Amino acid sequence: PAPIPETGYVSDSRYVNAFFGFLLPLPQDAGFQDFVLPPLGNSHSIFGVQTQRKGLTALKVSATKSSGNPTDDASKAAAGVKGASVKRVEIGGKEFWKSESEDDSRAGTMHTLIYAIPMSGYTLQFIIVSFDGKLAKELRHSIESITFFDPTQAKVLAGSNARLFPAKAEGVATPT
Repeated sequence: PAPIPETGYVSDSRYVNAFFGFLLPLPQDAGFQDFVLPPLGNSHSIFGVQTQRKGLTALKVSATKSSGNPTDDASKAAAGVKGASVKRVEIGGKEFWKSESEDDSRAGTMHTLIYAIPMSGYTLQFIIVSFDGKLAKELRHSIESITFFDPTQAKVLAGSNARLFPAKAEGVATPT
């Protein structure tokens, strides 16, 4: 079957999306566990990992069907719910929008980074939320190291030790 936005593979070192055609390197030894959020309206939950090492850290990737101007949609997505200021950055030869913020609380400093890009009629959003400044920087580096490829090459690029992500998703093409 043809890939859908959620079709992807994960290994210890990377996440590979077979619909959009991107490879996201993952920090080593972070102790990540998968998390999958249900779809919400026209938003697809693409990929998610979290760890409790030195406080909560989560990385979530989602895709929302574009509703208007793709660049405006990506800029708004990068601003997040708080409407943070955004700046344009280039990653993997493509234009992304990015915002960063830090909020101090009794639990510590929460680092939030949001990246967004218009792709294939969707806005892809990468969100990092972390109480671990070092791991937040590693995840920032991972996102800023994304590479893009022909989606038909996803299974090959995922590698032999990769597994389908999410492991038990309805409607997701199984690897062949």
